[in-house]
Amino acid sequence: MQKQIEIKLTAKEVADQIWNLGSDEQAVMFEELLTLAGSEHMLMMQFLHVRDECAVLERAGHPKSMAAFQLMFASAYKYFGE
Repeated sequence: MQKQIEIKLTAKEVADQIWNLGSDEQAVMFEELLTLAGSEHMLMMQFLHVRDECAVLERAGHPKSMAAFQLMFASAYKYFGE
């Protein structure tokens, strides 16, 4: 008999796991996100929702999530064509 259990990770635990991946594994993580999303449009929509949630946190006095989100995506933008 096989049993399945679901383990819910906190946002901090997910962040710890991503941070501890090598850059090569982090790159593969983005591929996996696109696969899970099912399309580029759905992944873009998810990131737009995340950006909105970062704005909510920022207005509530927690600016780090917006700063990290912007740093991750905006700082890489200049390299997208390479």
